[in-house]
Amino acid sequence: MKLAWRNLSHDRLPFAVTVAGIAFATFLMIFQGSLLAGFIKASSKVIEASDADIWITPRGTSCFEFVSSVPIRFRDQAMGVDGVDNVKRIVTGLQTGRKAPGQD
Repeated sequence: MKLAWRNLSHDRLPFAVTVAGIAFATFLMIFQGSLLAGFIKASSKVIEASDADIWITPRGTSCFEFVSSVPIRFRDQAMGVDGVDNVKRIVTGLQTGRKAPGQD
């Protein structure tokens, strides 16, 4: 242990640079983890706000925000299942908004 402490105290600049690098890498991991947690929480807001028990989406749907339309026959099939009281179709999409020229 004495030999390790002597080596660290002898080469202080490389030791300080190493500690700073490790601290920065730790900060980046915590920052990215918090970003991921925030994105997961934000992406589930739409689903958590609804009172649906089951969602029917087309095959290959990767996420709710980019879903494609489902044929109307799936609505009829879902209504034919015992215990289903109501089936609603929803539309999702993304639209960019722009102001008219000259408006700030």
